[in-house]
Amino acid sequence: MSTSLALWLLAELLFCLHERRLRPVPLALLLAASFFVRYDAIALCVPVAIAGFVLHPPLQALRRGLLIALLMAVPIGGWSARNVAAGIPLMPQADYGVGHLRGQGYYDWLATWTSEFYEDTLASFPFAERKYSTVRIPERVLESSPRPADLQRLLQDLSERDGEAMPAWIDREFAELAQARRRQDPVHVWLVLPLQRSASLWLAPAYSFGWRLELGTAAHLQVSEHGLAGVLAVALANPAKVAFKAAIAAYHLLLLAVFLFALWRARRSLVTAGAPLLLAFSYAAAKTVFVVLLGQADPRLSVQPYALMEVALVLMLAETLRRRRGEPNPAG
Repeated sequence: MSTSLALWLLAELLFCLHERRLRPVPLALLLAASFFVRYDAIALCVPVAIAGFVLHPPLQALRRGLLIALLMAVPIGGWSARNVAAGIPLMPQADYGVGHLRGQGYYDWLATWTSEFYEDTLASFPFAERKYSTVRIPERVLESSPRPADLQRLLQDLSERDGEAMPAWIDREFAELAQARRRQDPVHVWLVLPLQRSASLWLAPAYSFGWRLELGTAAHLQVSEHGLAGVLAVALANPAKVAFKAAIAAYHLLLLAVFLFALWRARRSLVTAGAPLLLAFSYAAAKTVFVVLLGQADPRLSVQPYALMEVALVLMLAETLRRRRGEPNPAG
């Protein structure tokens, strides 16, 4: 659903570029619908803003942007008012599967050290299933903690509560550890880790992208503990799945490389013929910044940007072929 809405928004923006004006009502409705499906759809506002400044003088672009924001706020505000009237908190409360309003402190702490998807899954998946004793925390995290004794105590206490709801006091202490870690090394938490997560988001070598090729937690643990030897062991035990995963990774890496090359080649025409590339890139960049700063490194979150990049490349290829053949522009 989120991918379909993102593609629809791209199509609407391309139509706006053809008409040489932003259309506030359809854009606002698409943004609101996307936001209801996934909160990170807020990143779609960036290509809309870019299109606005491409099409209109700055003041007019700001006016149209404000109108879009106000129209977008109508359904979101109405739904929020309904929630408040029903006794539901105004801001959505995440359900981590470990008890009512429990788990946010733990995930805040994870966001201060997780740098790639598979490392995160070993700490988060068992936690969400209340299998606390199987949570795997890297030794480097334990050693670099600003309060190592407190961390060891919390993890030990949690490991003895399999199947139970997480006590609120443990969650609060994890939140305090997260704050302490941010104070200890803010550059690493707010700059280095987001850059590493960005690499995981776009360059993860073993993500399945929806294909039924999962190898399971045991395989992830084997790779985490044994490195290259673990990779070889998993490949020998699952040759077909690993080969298919390698092919998927190769396709996405090639797509990313071709897209960036096309973006560079079209750098002088990004507001005209290269507009599809600019819009797709701006969305990909905005979404990357948004999710990695929230502690996410899941390649699943690159599915929507990849779809827009594929469409943008096809449109640019069609435009290139049309020009080489000397055919008239069907858009006029």
